Amino acid sequence: MAIRTIGIKRPSSDDTETVKKRKRVSFSKNIDESTEQQAKDEDLSVNGHLVPKPKKGILKKKVLANANGCLQIKEKSSDFLENDILDSKDGQELNNFEGKRNVSIRKRRLQPPKTSNNKFRHKRVIRVKQSTKEILMKMTKKERKQFIRELEKKNKPNYELMMKAKLLWETIRSTKVSKEKRSHCISELMDLCQGKFAALAFSHATSRVVQCLLKLKKSDIRDQIFEELKTQFLQLAMSQFGKFLVLKLLKYGTKEQRTQIISSLKGNYVRLYKSLFSASLVNEIYSEWGNAKQYRQLVSEFYGPEFAILLENSDNSFPASIDEIATQTPDKMAEILQNLEKLLDRAVLKVPMLKLSITHKLLYDFLRYCSDEQRNSLIESLKDFLPEICHTHEGSYAALLCVWNSTPEQRTSIVKSFTGLAISACKDNFVQRVLFGIFDCVDDTNLVNKIIIKEIANNIADLIYDKHGVIVLHYLVHPRDPHVIAKSLQNILQQGDSNPHTKLDKSSRYLNLFECVKPALLTFMKANMREMITNKISAVLILDTLDVNSPSSPFKRNIDINDLSACFKEIAQIATDEFIPHCVDKERPLHIIAGGCARFVFRKLLKNDRLREEEEEKLSFYLMSILKRENLQSWTGMDCGCYTLIEIIESGSDYARKTLKLALDGNNNLKNSSLQGAKKLLVELNKIEESNCDILPSDTDEIEEINEVQVENSNGKRKNNLKRMRIFHKVLLFNNFAPHKLRFHSIARPAFFKYYQQQQKKFSNIFLGFGGTGLLSISWFTSSKKDNDEKNDANVDKIIRDADILYNAYLIDNAYGILRRYRSSENSELLWRLARVICEQGKQSKNVEEKNRLFREAFEIIEKALKCEPAKGSFGTHKWYAILLNIVSELDGDKAQLSKAVEVRNHFERALELDPLDATTWHSLGVWHYSFANLSTSQRFLAGIFYSRPPNSTYVEALRHF
Repeated sequence: MAIRTIGIKRPSSDDTETVKKRKRVSFSKNIDESTEQQAKDEDLSVNGHLVPKPKKGILKKKVLANANGCLQIKEKSSDFLENDILDSKDGQELNNFEGKRNVSIRKRRLQPPKTSNNKFRHKRVIRVKQSTKEILMKMTKKERKQFIRELEKKNKPNYELMMKAKLLWETIRSTKVSKEKRSHCISELMDLCQGKFAALAFSHATSRVVQCLLKLKKSDIRDQIFEELKTQFLQLAMSQFGKFLVLKLLKYGTKEQRTQIISSLKGNYVRLYKSLFSASLVNEIYSEWGNAKQYRQLVSEFYGPEFAILLENSDNSFPASIDEIATQTPDKMAEILQNLEKLLDRAVLKVPMLKLSITHKLLYDFLRYCSDEQRNSLIESLKDFLPEICHTHEGSYAALLCVWNSTPEQRTSIVKSFTGLAISACKDNFVQRVLFGIFDCVDDTNLVNKIIIKEIANNIADLIYDKHGVIVLHYLVHPRDPHVIAKSLQNILQQGDSNPHTKLDKSSRYLNLFECVKPALLTFMKANMREMITNKISAVLILDTLDVNSPSSPFKRNIDINDLSACFKEIAQIATDEFIPHCVDKERPLHIIAGGCARFVFRKLLKNDRLREEEEEKLSFYLMSILKRENLQSWTGMDCGCYTLIEIIESGSDYARKTLKLALDGNNNLKNSSLQGAKKLLVELNKIEESNCDILPSDTDEIEEINEVQVENSNGKRKNNLKRMRIFHKVLLFNNFAPHKLRFHSIARPAFFKYYQQQQKKFSNIFLGFGGTGLLSISWFTSSKKDNDEKNDANVDKIIRDADILYNAYLIDNAYGILRRYRSSENSELLWRLARVICEQGKQSKNVEEKNRLFREAFEIIEKALKCEPAKGSFGTHKWYAILLNIVSELDGDKAQLSKAVEVRNHFERALELDPLDATTWHSLGVWHYSFANLSTSQRFLAGIFYSRPPNSTYVEALRHF
């Protein structure tokens, strides 16, 4: 607690550092010690003169010993400086000092606030005379406390009322109080304060008590408070704490009460605006609560008293907007501008007033119609504080006018004022317009890159997924792109194109800005392509960056071929994801060809391939280098995939078209499809010359290996043939091509003929599907045809391959149509696939009896497959035997399920031994361990009594499998 004598004026809030906002402190714990009280002056005159008010109390000043051993108070240099100013008679000297002082205050406000170690935000201050202070210093702490309390009771007539009201207020706002007690306290508080709300509204603590009552959803309480305060709204608006009560009445009052409050302040808005306390209230009425008529009335008062009177006496026919005044009565503009200039000269010196929306409106009106000299003077004052006015609609336009009409030196200060604010500016819908104006006008691109663009590049992840921040990146990649920038904003930005201070060519300026952000943008894009292309905010940025330069672009965007190919490879890798036509799983992410923003970007990039000249610059080239035949065939199951393939044929590279034709030729599902897209795709495939088709390699290494065969010399003829055989064998086994298409390749034809003669016995099972004998193999090259049924029955590998493709595409009925003829087969690979298909049919069935029948039928087939299992083992047989055994045991009851549980686990473990990379088997085994680890002790005990003892497991074991 500090005791101060009456004297020099206390320092204003502008002279102190910004204090960090603290958590509110309860008044109920110790009301007397936590409430700020100020005693009235007891005696102001000493010897007929006023005693000067000290700036700080004696107890607050440091006391030092002088050379004589006496105590003296240490004075600060600012105290002497202020005393000299107060004694000065030169008004000009005073104004100059205050102007410099205000600038230093604004600079300190822009700095981050210093942390305070004080326990409370404010200390308790009591003002007394010097003689009274001397008496207080001789008292003990307890006596001093009692003396101050009696002094407060003496000088404040409502002291007891305030204490009781605050105690009740603490009870009402507590969350630990019952509803009955809270209602009782509300009634008691209303009885206590009835008729005395006007006396309580101006104090800090008691004003909050009244605000708390207004927050209660009780109209009778709100009406009673309004009736008592309706004659004092202007005085409350001018008060430091009463303005908050007016704001609460505007928020919680009815429409009629709100209109009455605004009408009571009419004619005093300019006066209220000049006060720092009440200016925020004027701003709230302007931006939140006023209707159209009240809005016009409020703004017209700032144009001058004449316009406010004319609007009040007319039937809304007087032009209230400054545009109409300038058109209809231009002779009055000089007086309006003079009034606005006086208000704004004072407002721009105070940063809190500079942030108000009403200030931005006045700035916008003034900058549009003022003279060049007035505009330059105002820009000179605002150049260091432009970010303070950019966050509103009118403020952003006013800031753009400052940027367009400023000199190169002033633009340097404007750009520097955005130091450390680039990211927050990009994320604001209005502030980013000012950044666009800076990009368009400032010739010093090195400074813009250093202050703004580098900060954007270093924090690019914060902007790419922000709906406003990504627009700034679009503007750097393609300025004023009509697909991203609205037409209205383009019209606004075009107003600054003819400014007299911009000399650098716009293409050079935009290119320098793009080159600064390009490395960070492409690096992030390559590392996060999947997330970006599936996000509707960032997907179009990929298209804008990788797209071919359009005629509307103001500069030529150059991207290195290495960066372009890396991005296209990432997109092609995303396209290799499994595509399931007509997938009903809503949680499964959409494939890149199925829909959404990813499909839009993917199709647009494929269309742009026709505008690129080099093969390495085309997306289709990288797409067909990575995709396998299974991927392409699954795409033909839906129209979206068919039309994507049509885009590759129409716009893609020659290599992509030829590879696509070779991959889709002989696809019976495509030929028999009733889809319109499939029919159009067949027409486009027939247009491609069949003689130019090539083998689809699994990777680029095989292409290089084939080319090496072609350039070998004639001395290595035998070695050449053997190498051809190895290449053919690799391509044949890993890419799964129809054998009758191999006759189109000059290398594969002799290689296969020679290879088949040498390896016929060793690989007889593989080549049975191609004809069964050497003569049938040669018939591929002579175009002879055999019976299709005979070939289908013998071609086990082809049947398995086709069944897997249909199952992966979830065409269960089609897969069943292929496999059902092999129910009596002894090939375990065919049998477990047939059991899998029948099991899926059972899951799809809605009839319970049919579902159970299909599950048991599938289990019989998988039992047969297990008996026919080869010596090397069959992964799919054990996996699906475990799945179907679990399903059938569930149908038979709990006892059967418990008895078969260990057997289910053993078959899952055997399947993992044969294929340890299968994720679904790991997951299924993890579910098994989790199910038995989740059993309680009582459940295990009961199960052991009625059925059999369940197997043991732990959560750790389940987590290991998950």
